[in-house]
Amino acid sequence: MVLANHPSSRRSASAGGVRALVRRRRQRKRPETELPKKSSLLDFVTEDIAPLQKKLGSDDRGKVTQYLDTVREVERRIQKAEAETSGARDLDRPLGVPAAYADHAKLMFDLQVLALQSDVTRVITFQLARETCTRTYPEIGVPDPHHPLTHNAGDPEKLARVAMINAFHVSLFAYFLQKLKSTPDGNGTLLDHTMYMYGSGMGNPDVHDHVNLPLLVAGGGAGSMKGGRHIRHKEPTPLANVHLTLLEKVGARVESFADSQGKVPELLSLGGLRDPICYRRSGHGPLPFRTKRRDAVVASGCI
Repeated sequence: MVLANHPSSRRSASAGGVRALVRRRRQRKRPETELPKKSSLLDFVTEDIAPLQKKLGSDDRGKVTQYLDTVREVERRIQKAEAETSGARDLDRPLGVPAAYADHAKLMFDLQVLALQSDVTRVITFQLARETCTRTYPEIGVPDPHHPLTHNAGDPEKLARVAMINAFHVSLFAYFLQKLKSTPDGNGTLLDHTMYMYGSGMGNPDVHDHVNLPLLVAGGGAGSMKGGRHIRHKEPTPLANVHLTLLEKVGARVESFADSQGKVPELLSLGGLRDPICYRRSGHGPLPFRTKRRDAVVASGCI
């Protein structure tokens, strides 16, 4: 999954101002006066927030309040997970990771929203499921390990269970999109000002087939995209064509990328897509998105 926050979008300084307060407060505090480890990050800036709120208009005050409430809620969920796993000795799972997969995914998505909202980053990569993952999903009625299920030789029952896992993953992505849609950003929402590509590198994982990849591109791209299209190419088309087109959308204009053969004209016009499209996989690594900010940070994660 790759996201680029559009560099031309109008941004509100409210959440970024809170982040700056946290940074300045950290720099001013001496080591012996640091807050206890389990204290809220926002305790660093309590005395600074009230004067900031007085300087803001009603809309920005509401945005700051919403941002602070979200930070505290995320902190509460992390602390709850830490308490639940404090006695664990699982070296593959650090403290603070929720026991339930959906809770972990939603927490990671919420952190991404906060990072975008406060302009900590404009580029994010995130993997919902690792390759060769043996995770089971008893919470949705699939006790089988994920990866072995994908090598199913066309067994209808196994295919149905794979479809259940895919639907579960997409429901979590829908949760994230709804969060972006409900978060004000400049003259619109975070969803209006971002582009997010979601999909898989496998068309038919049973034979490691890279044809007919299920991909979804969501977001308004700061007015440069509009959802609601399903594009199925008649001829095999490299996935890198989509990458190249999205690079142009964020202002990183290059002649080619990986094995691209051109761009996707439907994405270059004012009319994008939010439904699956079918492409041939490019077979190359992570997408090197760039933004106009030289200090842009690429955030990445995997669960």
